Amino acid sequence: MFRLMVISALLQGPAVLLQLATAFLALRLIRLTGCKISWLAISGALCVMALRRFYGLWRLMWDGAKPIIFDDAAALAISFLMLVGVATIKPLLVASRRSEDKLRQTGKDLKE
Repeated sequence: MFRLMVISALLQGPAVLLQLATAFLALRLIRLTGCKISWLAISGALCVMALRRFYGLWRLMWDGAKPIIFDDAAALAISFLMLVGVATIKPLLVASRRSEDKLRQTGKDLKE
């Protein structure tokens, strides 16, 4: 049982950190996209998920809750995928914005 608790803690701890890092990155995308409500909602959901995972970790350590390794492993995998998704969307958004700016500039040049 102790071994399962350690494995569960090793899975839940990084999941919390990944979720909080993803929430921070989502907030940084507000300035780039201008979609304040969307990124605030995503960031808020990630913070709630991290809080829930932290509570599970606390219960595991102090209340002796039964560890569910599959749930913890899935949470870590999902957290990693969310971080990768939010981190890799920024270059796409920047490229899109540059393309729009070039199109606007080309349109202005053609009108003149």
